[in-house]
Amino acid sequence: MVLESFSTMGIFGLLSYLGVGFALLYALWRIWHKEKSAHIEILIIVSFLIGYFIQNLFVFDTISSYIMLVVMMGYIIARTSQHPTVPKHINLFFSRIKIYYYKIFQNTLPVYWIPGLVVSLLVVVPIGYVYNVKLIYHNRLFLDTIARPGQTLQGTLNNFRDVLEISDFDKREVAIKLGQFIGQHALSTSMSVDELQRSYRFVMNTMEEAIREKPKDVRLILSYGNTMNVYGETIREHDKDESERVLRKAENALKEAIELGPRRQQVFHSLANTYLIQGHGDKAVQVLKDAISVHEDSPTSHWVLAVVYIRIDEKQLALASAESALNKGYKITTEQEMVPILELYIELKEYEKLIRIYRNVAGEQSTDSDYARIKAKEAAIHAQLGNKEEAIKAANEVRRTDPSLYGEVNDFINTVEAGGEADFVHLR
Repeated sequence: MVLESFSTMGIFGLLSYLGVGFALLYALWRIWHKEKSAHIEILIIVSFLIGYFIQNLFVFDTISSYIMLVVMMGYIIARTSQHPTVPKHINLFFSRIKIYYYKIFQNTLPVYWIPGLVVSLLVVVPIGYVYNVKLIYHNRLFLDTIARPGQTLQGTLNNFRDVLEISDFDKREVAIKLGQFIGQHALSTSMSVDELQRSYRFVMNTMEEAIREKPKDVRLILSYGNTMNVYGETIREHDKDESERVLRKAENALKEAIELGPRRQQVFHSLANTYLIQGHGDKAVQVLKDAISVHEDSPTSHWVLAVVYIRIDEKQLALASAESALNKGYKITTEQEMVPILELYIELKEYEKLIRIYRNVAGEQSTDSDYARIKAKEAAIHAQLGNKEEAIKAANEVRRTDPSLYGEVNDFINTVEAGGEADFVHLR
């Protein structure tokens, strides 16, 4: 098993794969030096090989590309044989074998080449259809389903069924995208209990079948656990027993994923979410502490732990975890992400730390309007704390970024300079 993993996925497999390419390039290099008239031919073949190997970095091989590669390799070998480097006695030995079989087939091949061609077509055409035409249909429908989900839930699920029926190629990726789709739909759209159960029954069966085929795929198992978490949470108010059954599946799957891939932080976070949905806050905290022990330098688990502490009403511990995350360089990318921490800071009157949060999230905004809105809130807090210079500095940033707020910024600055109570009321 160890040797198999090394040869197919490890350094041995990589070296073997690259060795084929280097051997072909070496053969072409020899022809280049032996035959000046073949330079253009060699350049064309080298371009083909480079394109082939670059293509394989992004897409899987198909039967047609294999055929082209084998034909090209055969041609290169045949051309190289015109410039032998092996000892003469070895070359003589193989030449005799070649002459012997050439005499045997010299008279029989012309007689059977037409039936042979027909048999070859009968073999190659079905293979080409299964591994090329069907694969093209499969990929096109799959990509269309992801990019443009159907108007109805059932329509999109039917598209996924069709994708799986056309071909089982890369069932893993189809299962992951299916889980992501149904999770987003369940959280964003009102679904009846019957619709929820029927949809998730199909999703669960698909993902569990994919896991049976790839039982050690951490990303697939993680996606399955997340899907079960969403289902367990959405069905909980309607059928608690069903919710508990599903969440136990999620717990078992995510525990297994942690054993297989402990370096993936998200697995710990998803298991903590499972425990939170079940109402086991203490278990969620312990899982995140385990994540921190594995990923000591990563700030993400500290931030998630802070959110969990808020959920179980451990405010001081939440404050300490949030500070630890920020000290380790945690970047807040959206306002929604910082809402629970902001509410905690406001409740505990930690205004200076609140300013630090706003500065953190302002640096991650992609649009000028979002940046201006965050800086306006920072300016308002500075004003409330009596930090006139800092409040005016932040306000000027708002004016520079979003000129449409010029009048409101001027009013704010005048009020701050006069010592009055100021705020950007429209941006709160």
